[in-house]
Formats: sequence, C-alpha cells, structure tokens
Amino acid sequence: MPTNVRRRFCHASVRTVNLCGAFVTATPWLIHTFCVAGGWIGGEFFPMIFCGVSAGYALALATGCDPMIAVACITAALVSACTRKPVLTIVVLALCFPPTTLPLVAVCAVLAAKAPGLRK
Repeated sequence: MPTNVRRRFCHASVRTVNLCGAFVTATPWLIHTFCVAGGWIGGEFFPMIFCGVSAGYALALATGCDPMIAVACITAALVSACTRKPVLTIVVLALCFPPTTLPLVAVCAVLAAKAPGLRK
C-alpha cells in the first residue's frame, strides 16, 4: 500500500474514533438530562458513573493515555462534582476500580467537590 494512502486511512480512522468518542460521551449525558427533567425517580449517582466511564474512555481514545486512569479520574471528578459528597464518591468508586487507582480517585473527588463554578 502506498504511503500517502496509508496516511489518509490513518487520519480517517483517527477522526472516526474521535467522533465515536464524542457520541459515546454525549449520549449518556443527554439521556440523563432528559430523564431528570422528565421527573425520573432515582438518584444521580449511578448515571453519573456511567457518564464518567464513557467520557474517560473517550478521553483515553483521543489522547492515548491509560484508559484505567482516565476513566477513574473523570468518573470520580464527575460524580463528586454533581453530588458534592467526595467521601461517598471515594467509597463507592473503591468498589468499581482497582486499589492502585484509589489515590487518584480520592484526589480527583476532593478537588471536584471543592470546585467553585459547579455549585447547584
């Protein structure tokens, strides 16, 4: 295969991955927003975990970083920012992620809970 054809194929596949990542990230947030606005009974905790996981994987695909770290950090920050309960976030996410990521989860959860622009 000629080099210029290979380059075009690689650029097209990177664009496709980025578009898929954006779609996978936006879809849970849109569904969650629709359900909360419609009066869906339930908490925001577990839907935010799903949104954080999808956003973390999209970030990992777009940047090439370690997926486990990206998912753990983004999920912890998103859940903690939405609930304003960093300790509960750390405890619940300790059941979801390996113990090696727990220090990062704790830092991200505490920092996101203290973020000034995210108050309800």
